[in-house]
Amino acid sequence: MKVELALKDSFWTARHQKGKQWLQKPIIRLLSRFSLPEGIAIELSWWLPYRDKLPVVNERHKVILFHSPKAGGGTAIKWFLQASGKLEEALRYSNWVHAYINERYYQEEALFMRFPKKLSDPVYRKMKVVRHPFSRFISSFYHFIKHQETYVSLPLPRDFCANDFIDLLATQPSAFLNPHFAPQLSVWETLYPNLIDEVIHLENIEEELNALNEKWQLATPFDQNLVEQRHAIKQNEGITYNTPLHLLPGAQLLQNPPADLLAFFKDTSFKNKVYTLFRADFEAYGYVKDHLKPV
Repeated sequence: MKVELALKDSFWTARHQKGKQWLQKPIIRLLSRFSLPEGIAIELSWWLPYRDKLPVVNERHKVILFHSPKAGGGTAIKWFLQASGKLEEALRYSNWVHAYINERYYQEEALFMRFPKKLSDPVYRKMKVVRHPFSRFISSFYHFIKHQETYVSLPLPRDFCANDFIDLLATQPSAFLNPHFAPQLSVWETLYPNLIDEVIHLENIEEELNALNEKWQLATPFDQNLVEQRHAIKQNEGITYNTPLHLLPGAQLLQNPPADLLAFFKDTSFKNKVYTLFRADFEAYGYVKDHLKPV
């Protein structure tokens, strides 16, 4: 990094003290085995990385949807709510489905308390929507640039680039990064081997959700009208740059984002840094470094 950034607490999730990471698994086990008083459960949940990225539960079909920011979560949640009969309620609350999920659904469901018990319940089938770590990293980088006032106290340097961003992330405790920047592989997936029954890749979301819909008999085929475009960045098919993309200022790239995201990773050193940070996602979800489609 060229400069030290004045990071706000929102750059991390929950209570991000480095020395407390070892508490995650014991707390999850405690919450999954015992019914604790609400006040105690709420206090314990603050120490968990999932506090800010809880899944959504379809009680009608006994399905749990796991998702991560910058990985098609909005689209997947709309489809999932439609399958559970809650989409109309969500859209009446807000056109932005995440507002309903964060401000109403989680509180009404008290999911931060009940979710750990559902993890080990074989009645619930678990699915997860994921995205190629390279394209998701670039989307996270754009998000950081575009919403920098949320994450830093002072304006970013004008030349702040993707290479600076990966260097910044590499210095942080990844388990407690804000979910927009953290790896997709979650602590409960390492705690419960083979937790996820079906992985849906954003790159093939329509095909894979339709196949899952038939397999699990959810009676909800994928609908293109459910595609969430709120945070989509319009890419320029014809734009080219002489400077390597990973070294270009993010503010400049946001004005004319290139369509070829793999072009960011022509530099081997940069490519390896991003791969190293998100290696678990590559290995868990069937992605490789050389193209942006799942294997």
